[in-house]
Amino acid sequence: SNVIPLWVGYKYLSYLCLLSAVIFPVFLLLKPGLDSKSYRKGETLLNFGLFITLVLIFASNLSITIYSLTNPRNDTLGRIGFDQMPVGFGGGSPDSKVTPEIERARLRGTVITAIVRTEPYALTAAIEYIYKGKGSGKYLMGTDSYNTAAKVAYHAAEYSPHIPRLPILPIYSEYQDTWITSLEDLEKITTHGELKYILTSKDMKSMNFEFWTWLSGNFEDVTILSGLPFNGELRVFKLLERDARN
Repeated sequence: SNVIPLWVGYKYLSYLCLLSAVIFPVFLLLKPGLDSKSYRKGETLLNFGLFITLVLIFASNLSITIYSLTNPRNDTLGRIGFDQMPVGFGGGSPDSKVTPEIERARLRGTVITAIVRTEPYALTAAIEYIYKGKGSGKYLMGTDSYNTAAKVAYHAAEYSPHIPRLPILPIYSEYQDTWITSLEDLEKITTHGELKYILTSKDMKSMNFEFWTWLSGNFEDVTILSGLPFNGELRVFKLLERDARN
């Protein structure tokens, strides 16, 4: 990955703060006499340690602020705002309920904008993983929508320039709410070995259960191996061996 996950450093900083909080009461419990040299030396070391911890906390927060100000997020490619629409939770007056059309539109937006809420370093890792495992297939990967395909192509060109410009197969048209690659076509493409990986939002399960059923029967979820967070919005699926498919 070309982007260093700064949260790793902050995690260890949290461990350091926790360790300091544990050591302090132990030191008070086992402290020697107030007039001893050991007490003065221990007090000096403890104060120095606490001072260093506070400096690190201040520096880490300052680095986050500076990074946010100098590197604003501009990767909301194709964001159309459908995922900002309200959701009906039942109850209330009939006039206050959200219509099925708006519910569907919101779900569409959630699916196609999932990739812009994925951290760049995680997306880079997933693209690299897919490229290494695609073999001689024609397509780099299949994606849930045009939007995801465009973002993958742009991201790969910027962060993984060594990867050839291979075609990416979109499955769904987010603007017309129609399927542009049928299950029959997907079956043929995968049978011929032209497609081994599919990158999709987990909410595609609600968008089209038939597609998700086919996907689950012919692919295995390798999200955790790809570098994407397992509890994130995007999933990576790898084509199963022929004997293991439904």
